[in-house]
Amino acid sequence: MGKMINAFLLLVLITATVVLVDGLHNWSMAGQTAVPVAKVQEADAVTMVQGISQLADDLIGAMTEPDLLIGDMAAGILVTTFVDVNKFSRTSTFGRYLTEQMINELQERGMKVVDIRKATSITVQGGRGVFGLSRQLSEINNEAAAAALLTGTYLQAGGDILVNARIIDNATSTVVAGTTFVFPLTRTLEQMLADAASLRTEERGVLYMKQLADRGL
Repeated sequence: MGKMINAFLLLVLITATVVLVDGLHNWSMAGQTAVPVAKVQEADAVTMVQGISQLADDLIGAMTEPDLLIGDMAAGILVTTFVDVNKFSRTSTFGRYLTEQMINELQERGMKVVDIRKATSITVQGGRGVFGLSRQLSEINNEAAAAALLTGTYLQAGGDILVNARIIDNATSTVVAGTTFVFPLTRTLEQMLADAASLRTEERGVLYMKQLADRGL
């Protein structure tokens, strides 16, 4: 009989302990405020933009000709889409956004940047907007003068994204500058990488390729 009472008392003690621990856990969690998803995404975006800015600084710092007003850079640079290092015909929202932001970063640092996507005419559609950019060869100039190209690749490696960027002389294919930057793989970057799409090879000459005029440079 005494053993049964002791066992019962032990069971009661264990139950009370579990209830107490669970109560303390709930009390501690009640004092915490969950971080809104929007705030996390905003922080991810800020981190990414800051990283791209540093990438631009590192790239310009690596240039063989630091004066942006002379040499290759004075005649203009064309920024191409950053692509998957394992397949040069594949990119993603991340690759396209890198391109967009690098155009801004280089221009802010004094470079002459050529945007080949400028349409030869403006398209106006009621209820939709006014459009001045295009990726259709039939809607843009078939030649663009630029002495250099900015190209880049990216690779997901564990919890990081490794980005390589290069400035290449358009006439000689010489690498004028090159650098690498590591981005942390945030939830936002995962989403931007998830929509990867490859270039349709049967249409590559129609949709994406564009002749570059070097003007004797």
